[in-house]
Amino acid sequence: VSQKFFCIGLLSFQILYCYPMLTGEIIPRHEKQGSFKFNVPPYVFSACQWLTSQTEPFRVLSLPQDFSDMYRWGYASLGHILMLGTDKQILHGSTGSTMADRMRNLVYSDLYQETTSHLEKILRLLNVRYLLVRGDSWYDFFGDTDSPGFVKDRLKKQEGIPLSKSLGPWQFYEIKNPLPRILVNDGICLVCGSLDALTSLSSSSLLDNPALIF
Repeated sequence: VSQKFFCIGLLSFQILYCYPMLTGEIIPRHEKQGSFKFNVPPYVFSACQWLTSQTEPFRVLSLPQDFSDMYRWGYASLGHILMLGTDKQILHGSTGSTMADRMRNLVYSDLYQETTSHLEKILRLLNVRYLLVRGDSWYDFFGDTDSPGFVKDRLKKQEGIPLSKSLGPWQFYEIKNPLPRILVNDGICLVCGSLDALTSLSSSSLLDNPALIF
């Protein structure tokens, strides 16, 4: 009998000790940091379906700029959440050394510093059709100050980037006629400078049908 009670007591202790694993509480709920335990808002699924339904290839630039994709409802990852639900390429973050990464960072810089009002020309080069302003972004988790309101204020000062669609706190701004990934042209223009020269060139007609060599 004593052995029976001992086994029951040991089993009860194990259940009490391991209750977080039984209830799922071993994974912390989202409070002050990102978590694996959260509910994805329905507008995220709607955005994925809407983007995927467009058959032509294009990119989406995510705003505000961030080191990782973080939301106040819990998701936090180096990979953008839209990459899990659509085949469109999402430009985001601040790292990377490819030509697209450098141009992406130039766009962020020009937008925030208001160095040009013709960003749509540079975005067309990047094959960007939409700019996504994420109103639920946890933009200040690492101390950043570029709030969604700040970003939308900057976009108001840009030419040719109208608001196209709103899904919950997400707003998509559209770039008309983004250029294809591969463009064939009958002439070239030699630019003596770095990619930063695109900022100045955006005010000219050279980016309307570009064939540039840096």
